[in-house]
Amino acid sequence: KDAPIAAAPYNWTGLYFGVHGGWAGGSGWDGDFFNKGVALNYGYSLDADGWYGGFQAGANKQLGQVVVGIEADASFGDMGDSGMFAANNANPSSYVEWEINQKLERFGTVRARLGYLATDRMLLYVTGGMAWGQTEARYAAHYPLAKDPFVNSQGKVDETHIGWTIGGGLEWALTQNLSLRGEYLYVDLGEEDYHFVGQRRNGSYYADDSAPSDLDFHTVRLGVNYKFGH
Repeated sequence: KDAPIAAAPYNWTGLYFGVHGGWAGGSGWDGDFFNKGVALNYGYSLDADGWYGGFQAGANKQLGQVVVGIEADASFGDMGDSGMFAANNANPSSYVEWEINQKLERFGTVRARLGYLATDRMLLYVTGGMAWGQTEARYAAHYPLAKDPFVNSQGKVDETHIGWTIGGGLEWALTQNLSLRGEYLYVDLGEEDYHFVGQRRNGSYYADDSAPSDLDFHTVRLGVNYKFGH
């Protein structure tokens, strides 16, 4: 009898599209409070954690046991936190607490990938590149020590962060077209000036309060890719 024909080694070269889901968390937002451009010398910190999902697309080129590629992705969720923070001194007539609510609504990356084939179907890789994120923040100034506690002003702002990311992962080819991956990324989106626009208690317009803050987090996710062709 003729010997069975061995299956051809898997080839990673080609275009692919996929979906992913995961969790993001970490130090989140770290910032300070400003009024009319003057630092109040009070800071705050909020987490940026939560679940998300999204999609990715990319292209690979296999060179022996090395795979090089490029990938872009976008993720959507509601990752954020809120808190109440002192923003002025303890004098009952002027003590202010800022209520801050910040959330990361979507983020994405454009990354290079460099991988090594442990077997023809198991790819270990490192990755890094540019990252972006779109956020929303809300604010309210509370005077809790006043004789009749009140909220003096409220506002909101949307911001776009631009930064960088680095990480790595493992991808396993299940069939000639489908692969499963696990991936870790550290995302640093740099600092943006959250300049709140809203109204005071008396209804007048204002845009005096701001909270410049850094945003960074860790993320882990699972994904499935479909590679076009064979």
